[in-house]
Amino acid sequence: MFFLYVAISSYLLLLSPDRFRRRAFTVEWKQRMLEYGVPQYTHLFQNTKPFQTLVDYVFHYDNYNFGTIMYNLIGNVMLFVPLGLLLPLIFMSFQSVHRVFFLTLSASLIIETLQLLFSLGSFDVDDLLLNVLGGLIGYGMFRVGAALIHRRRNSRKFDDDLSASSF
Repeated sequence: MFFLYVAISSYLLLLSPDRFRRRAFTVEWKQRMLEYGVPQYTHLFQNTKPFQTLVDYVFHYDNYNFGTIMYNLIGNVMLFVPLGLLLPLIFMSFQSVHRVFFLTLSASLIIETLQLLFSLGSFDVDDLLLNVLGGLIGYGMFRVGAALIHRRRNSRKFDDDLSASSF
C-alpha cells in the first residue's frame, strides 16, 4: 500500500500530463521574459515568503476560482496525510512525531525542488507548510488509532480477568 501511495503521488506531482503542460507554459514564459529583457519575471512561479500564497487566497479570493483554492489548500494537505499515517504503521522508528515531521518536510522539499528545477510546477514554501501539516494530521490519526486499539485491548484484558476470577 505504501509503494502504491508513493507511485501515485510521484505521478501526480512530477509525471502527470498536467505537469508537462505546466512545464511547456513555464519554459515559454521564461523565454519570453528573457527576450523582452526582464529576467526578474522569470522567477514569477516561486514563493519563498511563508504564508504569502495563503494570505493571497484569503484577501484576494475573488481573483481565484474556488476550485483552484481548494485544490491547492486541501490537495497539498491531503496528499501527505497517508505518509504521516503509513510511516509509523510500517516502520517502528517512525512512531515519533519528530521523525515524521522531518521526513515529511524533506520529501516535500525534494518534490518542490524537482518541480522548480524541471519547470514542472512552482516552488512555494506554503506548499511545504501544507504538506507538513498533512503529514502531521496523518501521524495524529495514527496516534488516535493506536490509542483506541490500546484502550480496547486493555478493556478486553480487564474483562477477561474479571470473568476468570468469577469462577
